[in-house]
Amino acid sequence: MTGGNRRDDEDLPVFDALEPDRVTTSAARRAPRGGGLGPARGAGIAAAALVLLVGAIALGGLSLAPEPTASPIGSDDFLLVTPSPPPTHGPTPNLAPTLAPFPTPFISPVVPCGTSAPTPDIDVFLVVGSAVPVPGAPDERADPPEVHASLGDPIRIMIGGEVCAVDWDIELVVAETGDPRKVDRFDNLNDDPTYAAQNRWDVSTFGQQILTADLHFPGGIDVIRSWRVIVDPFVVPPLYLVGPNGNRFLASHGCGLYLNLANGYEAGENCSSIGYAPGPEALVVRAYRAIHIDLPGWQIINWNAACGRVTTVDTSQFDSPDGCRLGGGSPDDGGPLVDPPAFLLPPGDTVVQLGISAIDGAGNQFSVTYYAHVIAR
Repeated sequence: MTGGNRRDDEDLPVFDALEPDRVTTSAARRAPRGGGLGPARGAGIAAAALVLLVGAIALGGLSLAPEPTASPIGSDDFLLVTPSPPPTHGPTPNLAPTLAPFPTPFISPVVPCGTSAPTPDIDVFLVVGSAVPVPGAPDERADPPEVHASLGDPIRIMIGGEVCAVDWDIELVVAETGDPRKVDRFDNLNDDPTYAAQNRWDVSTFGQQILTADLHFPGGIDVIRSWRVIVDPFVVPPLYLVGPNGNRFLASHGCGLYLNLANGYEAGENCSSIGYAPGPEALVVRAYRAIHIDLPGWQIINWNAACGRVTTVDTSQFDSPDGCRLGGGSPDDGGPLVDPPAFLLPPGDTVVQLGISAIDGAGNQFSVTYYAHVIAR
């Protein structure tokens, strides 16, 4: 033997030889003299057992760790997984228990589902803002009920009694062209209300369109309801120029309308042209006499005026070559003007440009540019 510490044979443990006639497959080994294992024999057996144990562990044939177990405890929403004790060798794993949430609904209703059983004649309503709900008509009706809305008004489909559909297909069709547009659709193949259920849908639309709701309820009940929805456009208020003698002249609004309505709706136009071409009609006034601005039903919060001409190359544009500024302004507190604005014109045949921002009693605001043909003499 080379390498390591040398040990002579006399240092090795001594084992008694087994007597052949004493060995059987069923009899126990004879007890050693003195009623127990002798020192040499006991040490030899222990050493042999240790060698076998270490070998089994090294070869992976003996596992010291019991199989992991999982015990569900606590609420209905979570499963507490209890880890097994760590093995006696290798790095110590993280023993913190993990919480695994159970599956949740894919689509939950806006409000809790009602308890009434659905029927084929269940009410389905269309609600605009705070107006009275309008029940929908069966799809086979040629003329569904007409529902009007203003720009920005919230529009919502609601099922009577908050009963929930489990499958739905909601669609808008442009009345003039027949072009369809999906509002919302969901196919619940198993009709499982715990997976998907709904009883209210918000609708965003414009112009005049046919709204159809195809709803499927548990138990094989299918319901179709429809409405004709008309979103009334914002009508730019008429603005008048009032001459010194009381004559009233209706100005024309151009492109570039901006809206900020009380219901939160906000929108504006992008224009490449002023959207105005002067005609032969004109307000005729005395030069340097006051011309007042009148905007019935609205209070002006900002204004400016200039005189000039309309030029047309590729598009119509307003041009003020002489820098003809007629006035303008707004109150310091941001509120409406107390008195209607007025301006004076020098002699000439001109186009007056008026930039106006105004607000009504409901808090709706708009801004747009008006134009008027004026002849001052």
